[in-house]
Amino acid sequence: TYQYPPLASNAAHPVYRDDAGHLSAAPVLEVTLLNGVFTRALNAAPLVSGSRRIQATADTRSVEFSAGSTTGDSFLFSTPVDQVIAAEQPTASLTIGIDRLRDIVATIPSATPVSLQLMNDYLVYRAEFPVPDAEIAVYIAEYLDSIYR
Repeated sequence: TYQYPPLASNAAHPVYRDDAGHLSAAPVLEVTLLNGVFTRALNAAPLVSGSRRIQATADTRSVEFSAGSTTGDSFLFSTPVDQVIAAEQPTASLTIGIDRLRDIVATIPSATPVSLQLMNDYLVYRAEFPVPDAEIAVYIAEYLDSIYR
């Protein structure tokens, strides 16, 4: 059982909902790749910043991970994806905080295919957990420099 660390009030971000109070159900763009590739992109993050920009492109069947810091350091990692599952738009991107996600992806074997669903305001990371018939889905809200209410 994964135990979430306590949320720091300055690190928690709301996931936006529609007028009826529901999360958007349709992914803007969904791709699959191996967990090891995704983990590699996340593990390089602390060297530059605590957030990661993810951009998926359906036409080129690729996903790009990038980050930048206030000191001018930058990070860019691009990789082909195994499959484009859903593509409402040809390109989708968002920035997410990676601290909690890094803890979770480390428990999934590197050879496990994972799904990244890029929504309008959040990312859904989905993997078949290494327990028979178990699945894990993690919802990560888009990282914003400040929160508007």
